This record gives sequence, structure tokens and C-alpha cells, in this order.
Amino acid sequence: MSQKLPITLRIAERSYPMEVDREDEARLRAVGKKINQQLKHYKDVYGVTDSQDLLAIYAVDCSMEKENLKEALEACEDLILSKINSLEEIVDLTLQRSEKAIR
Repeated sequence: MSQKLPITLRIAERSYPMEVDREDEARLRAVGKKINQQLKHYKDVYGVTDSQDLLAIYAVDCSMEKENLKEALEACEDLILSKINSLEEIVDLTLQRSEKAIR
């Protein structure tokens, strides 16, 4: 069982105390850093200063990225299934030819 580690994550000038698994600490801190960098980017590009607005923009971007990844994954799965079906057809044809050659 993992030990929980108390940490405080600072996002958009607010502190969020939490307990996380030790193995997740570095990744969670990196995520917090990435969020803050992205919020700063939005602030610089769009001139938005309200933290709630910045977080909303970030939420929209994250949701769009998730949807894009989901679509890419589905397309990849479709391609893989298509390739598997093609391979099954080739194996079936090869087996049929082998059976005919044996007879």
C-alpha cells in the first residue's frame, strides 16, 4: 500500500492542500506547473486577468484536446481492426489453398 504524502499545490494564486500517493507527487507537481504556465500564456495572449476566466479557458482547451485524442484513438483502433481483418482474410485464403493442395 502506498503512503500518502501531504502536499500543497498552488494553482492560479490559490493553494490546494491534498494528500497524494508518493509515486504521483512529481507528476502532480509537474501538472500544476503546466497549468500555471498555460494560465500565464492565456493571460499574455488574451489579456484576461480573472483567474476563473483563465481556468475556464484552460478547461475548454483540455476538453478539446481530450476529444481530439479520443477521435485519434478511435481512428487508430479502426485502422488496427481493418488490418487485423485483412490479415485474417489472408490467413483464411492461405489455409484454404493449403487444404486444396493437400487433397
